[in-house]
Amino acid sequence: MSKILHKLYLFTLSLIVIVVFIFILIKGLSYYSTPLEERFYHEQHETYKPSGFIGHGIGIIGSAALLVGVFGYMARKRIRKFTRIGYLKHWLEFHIFFCSLGPVLILYHTTFKFGGIVAISFWCMVGSIFKWDNRPFYLYPDSAYYRRQGNEPQ
Repeated sequence: MSKILHKLYLFTLSLIVIVVFIFILIKGLSYYSTPLEERFYHEQHETYKPSGFIGHGIGIIGSAALLVGVFGYMARKRIRKFTRIGYLKHWLEFHIFFCSLGPVLILYHTTFKFGGIVAISFWCMVGSIFKWDNRPFYLYPDSAYYRRQGNEPQ
């Protein structure tokens, strides 16, 4: 894959996540912006509630996106038959795409209501993006990335 085609591929994947986020927001803006106490009486409640047609559907699609992203990338790394299918770098980008799209869809599935053990696990998942090992080397010069670049901390 040429560099230009690869950048177009990454741009397209990023654009898909952004467009899905904005599309669902626009379609359900009147429902999602209604206070929690009044949502039950909203005309779109039966459709957008977590057990409604759209709410439940985007929850299933979001969960499937997470599963495909996690297990697809894990299978590529661990199963010998898959090691010759594409570059690992591209599989990582595939993994990042699906594991970014999944939480966006799950967020809309929950109708922005957070409470209980499921909400805690959701925010732990989102927070794991910022785990300590991924800290930027310019903030923490002793990080592994900084050492791999051949630079020693001062």
